Amino acid sequence: PDRAVQNVVFALLQALPTSLLLLVLATRRPVRLGATVATFAAGIALSGQVLEIAANLARISGSLSDAGYYAFAPWLLVANILGTSVLNLGFLLMTIDRLSSALADLASRDDLTDLPNRRGLRNRARRVERRGREQGECVSVMMLDVDSFKQINDTFGHHAGDACLVHIAGILSNGLHRKDILARVSGDEFCAILPATDMRDAAQIADMLVKQISTTPFIAGKSRIPLSVSIGIAEWSPVGSEG
Repeated sequence: PDRAVQNVVFALLQALPTSLLLLVLATRRPVRLGATVATFAAGIALSGQVLEIAANLARISGSLSDAGYYAFAPWLLVANILGTSVLNLGFLLMTIDRLSSALADLASRDDLTDLPNRRGLRNRARRVERRGREQGECVSVMMLDVDSFKQINDTFGHHAGDACLVHIAGILSNGLHRKDILARVSGDEFCAILPATDMRDAAQIADMLVKQISTTPFIAGKSRIPLSVSIGIAEWSPVGSEG
């Protein structure tokens, strides 16, 4: 029946999940506008709840009178209401941020192979170039073209041709290092960026990929589709290169 005890219980029930929410928001990466607004709002709400607990504990212990409590209690309520309201706005902005990220990812990814497309490759290439300049590392670039791909489409159909591209993309992805970037840049053309890799090492990787693809035909029903690729290699070095 004690109103001060009730206030402590109610504020605790709000403060605990708000604290957990604040912890989750504070560890989100990357930091975007929605998460920033939600973190700020959760902090305001939590401050009001903590002060509410402290003030009511002071009332219970007798160190704060009811009149003294009610002199600033409305401000604690305002902090809670304001924080919760802005928190909802932060959640809405977080949803918009997530949708924007999803749309950006769709715009930079090939829907057939799930590899980066030309746009996605450009974005990643800029980061590789920047790192190469900072670290003084060379970068090798491979252009891969599927041999006689039109003949595969004409003989087995475009559905089988698409399946062959997915098959080849899987072999290429497994044959490259995790730091390497593989993208589909056009119909039957792929591009691979190999950071910190010189021409000699890139040539060895290219030979290995050519052999793996030529010895791993695609099986479409009862048909066995032989595959091969042609690979060209170029090396970029930050020494003496310009923008």
